[in-house]
Amino acid sequence: MGVGELIKARRKAAGLTQAELARLVPGLGRSGLSAIENGATKTVAPDVANELVKVLPLSMPELLRAMGFNLPAVHTSL
Repeated sequence: MGVGELIKARRKAAGLTQAELARLVPGLGRSGLSAIENGATKTVAPDVANELVKVLPLSMPELLRAMGFNLPAVHTSL
């Protein structure tokens, strides 16, 4: 799943419109959000990413992986 699909799915799961999410995230306008969700923009600025994970049911590792970053798996042993 690409970053746009992920953000769109999580936005809808949170019951937010594009306009509502754009108002909640500093630095992200509705047209910018639309570009991300439609795949025209493949990455999100760090400050916007930080705000998105505060507002949406989304973790930073999920968001980074959706943008194509290879993150190492985290293994924990109990």
